[in-house]
Amino acid sequence: MKNRLKQSLVTAMTFAALSTSVSSFAHNHGEHETDNTNYKKWVGGFGEYYRPDTDKPNEIGGGFLEDGAAFGVEYGFRFTPRWAMRLSAAVNSVDSASNQYISGSVDGTNFGVDALYFQDDLQTYLFTGLHHVNDDFDDYLSAAFGVGKHWDLNENWRLITEATGYHTFSEHYNDYSLKLGLAYVWGEETKTYTSRLTPAPVKVKDSDRDGVNDALDNCPNTSLEEAVDNTGCSVIIQEEIEIQLVALFAHDSSVIQNPEDVKFSELADFLIRYNNATGTIEGHASTVGSEAYNQTLSQKRADAVKALLVSRYGAPVERITAIGFGESNPINPANNAAAHRENRRIVGIVKVIIETPKTR
Repeated sequence: MKNRLKQSLVTAMTFAALSTSVSSFAHNHGEHETDNTNYKKWVGGFGEYYRPDTDKPNEIGGGFLEDGAAFGVEYGFRFTPRWAMRLSAAVNSVDSASNQYISGSVDGTNFGVDALYFQDDLQTYLFTGLHHVNDDFDDYLSAAFGVGKHWDLNENWRLITEATGYHTFSEHYNDYSLKLGLAYVWGEETKTYTSRLTPAPVKVKDSDRDGVNDALDNCPNTSLEEAVDNTGCSVIIQEEIEIQLVALFAHDSSVIQNPEDVKFSELADFLIRYNNATGTIEGHASTVGSEAYNQTLSQKRADAVKALLVSRYGAPVERITAIGFGESNPINPANNAAAHRENRRIVGIVKVIIETPKTR
């Protein structure tokens, strides 16, 4: 019962030490400590609570070793900000129940070399190594593994806490220890140390594969065929499109002779399709008659075409302008019947600026 109680106590203390160190690591993971952590070397002294395997030494049955203590020194140095090597030496004394082999304590030494890997706070570390143990009964090599932390006291002093497990492969012993120590630190790592604390580059996410990070992409669903600018939006090309309609009138008339002509529906459809298109209907007259009369006649012709486009073909009235030019812009200046026929006309002009994405 006594041994079981001690084993429970050792297990609880080991778990507490592990929890303390691991929680400290979790708290500092990914954060830059404001403490001075870039020391290169340290030397320290320590004391340990030591719990040997109760089966030791198995060649005489074991079962009589109890709790013990160890005192030692260590020297460590970092060869990178995260990786370090440590040498240690300790003397230990383990209480034992009196028996035919021994009365009092079992004394020995422990010489070790460990490799340490420091976490993101550069003070919490995981370690493993080899330790040579020599006591009154055994002489063996153990593999050590554990977790620890150097706690800041001031610029040059650190408190050491550590939990360690030992496994002896030849005898299958499992020992445990909890360490408390004090270390003096000195020396500084090179400037590459600080760069190791910078956050890892954020992976660029580009959902629409246009070459612009999603965080900067104002148009997240562009086509792969479209060229984009530095905001992720399509590069737009502007182009002006124009269509024209020419229709002739009888002498001294504003009546449209061929209202079914497909040219009228095409012009109206163009206005309907492009909601930013505008149209101008120009009315013209020949030079027969007075200038004032011809001006009025040309305006009637322009108004008649506009009315046809709106009433029959559904063109938007607000985007059509009808203008009469009278006899001022003849296309044939001759004074004969053929020239007069050509000049009795309307000209419909519709223009629109369309925008199309530029392709890659």
